[in-house]
Amino acid sequence: MSEFDDDVDKQKIAKIKVQSLRADLLLKVALGIARNKIEASFYEGKIRLNGKKLSKKSVHVSLWAI
Repeated sequence: MSEFDDDVDKQKIAKIKVQSLRADLLLKVALGIARNKIEASFYEGKIRLNGKKLSKKSVHVSLWAI
């Protein structure tokens, strides 16, 4: 059992169209918040992909990683 299994009820699926698969752009569109707030969260170490901190906010996300 992973630490994320408890959050199953909190998960949502969003269908979005974006120009790029940059992590910050995907989060901006999917969550509907400003990119500068995404940037602040990134620098605070709050953004993770598959449990790992992102190395940079402009990292391109693979469709298989989502």
